[in-house]
Amino acid sequence: MIGSIAWKEWREQRWKLLFGTVMLSFFAAALLVARQASAQEAVIGVWIFGGLILALYSGMGVFAPERTNGTDVFLSAKPVRPEWVFLIKWLFGWLNVATPMVVSLVLAIMISEETPRVGLGRIFAAGLGMSTMYYTLTCCLAPRRSGEATVGLVGLLVFAGSLMYMWPFTFHALDTRMDWFIVRTPFYVSPFSWVLLIDNVPTAHGVHLVMMQAMVLAAGLWIGMKKWKR
Repeated sequence: MIGSIAWKEWREQRWKLLFGTVMLSFFAAALLVARQASAQEAVIGVWIFGGLILALYSGMGVFAPERTNGTDVFLSAKPVRPEWVFLIKWLFGWLNVATPMVVSLVLAIMISEETPRVGLGRIFAAGLGMSTMYYTLTCCLAPRRSGEATVGLVGLLVFAGSLMYMWPFTFHALDTRMDWFIVRTPFYVSPFSWVLLIDNVPTAHGVHLVMMQAMVLAAGLWIGMKKWKR
């Protein structure tokens, strides 16, 4: 039964995955080949801004259509734990974000001669982490009976609210003389704190960031799962 639900999600989501992969790969390749910007500027634009657009788009189409079309009742009647249904749907929505970024990473590695591989890896990790968190918060924090438009509005509010939340901590978080654990802990709650990985931050700061974001991710999934089970 889990396999049939996964197949259903694949059939519904595959065109989004294909569209996102072609879009990100095309822009990454075009910018790198044309050399209209540095390789670092090109991949930052593709993976961070393009990844956020894909995250919002995918978040709007993962749970909301089931609510709008009433198929969530059909899924809840299946002899499968609702937690598994929720996680399968979340996973396929996330693949619509992650797969295009992975494919464009491979293209960037093949094409780029300017940016070191380590630099590409840091930018990719920042873009994927930011997009994953933005996608999760968008689809999991939306009201239970939200349509696609409402989920999109929630995503825009998450975007604006996260940036406003970060602002008071930004300058202190970048000051290495401050107690990094006390100052950076609230800063790392925002999904956009992943942008710090683009710079060569100390290992301890990177581990702290990943741990904080893992807790926020777990909290977002828990909220979304609770609403899905109602």
